[in-house]
Amino acid sequence: MPLFPGYLFVHIELNDRLNVLNTRGVVRMLGSNGKPVPVPVEEIEATKTLLESGLRYEPFSYLTEGKEVVVIRGPLEGVGGRILQVRGTTRLIISVNLIQRSVSVEVDISDIELA
Repeated sequence: MPLFPGYLFVHIELNDRLNVLNTRGVVRMLGSNGKPVPVPVEEIEATKTLLESGLRYEPFSYLTEGKEVVVIRGPLEGVGGRILQVRGTTRLIISVNLIQRSVSVEVDISDIELA
């Protein structure tokens, strides 16, 4: 299993991002408020060190109980909530606030992102 499935890391100048976005298979660049956010060099180096170490590893979701999330796909797209429980590697239970009530709903982990 890839450590970052579906991700491609590039080191480019900001004015070259249109070339990357026009590359076949590229959907979007990750960022904040419509602007790309660089991955800290320390994190890239730590990733390289891990991959070159030969140690056994397995991906672990950064999504943990209590984190605020937003549903980005599916019938609940745009709805925000808080992670109540992580179920295996593909499902989450999130709490959604509705008119002075809270309900829990199970969603696919690929359909949410951190708020």
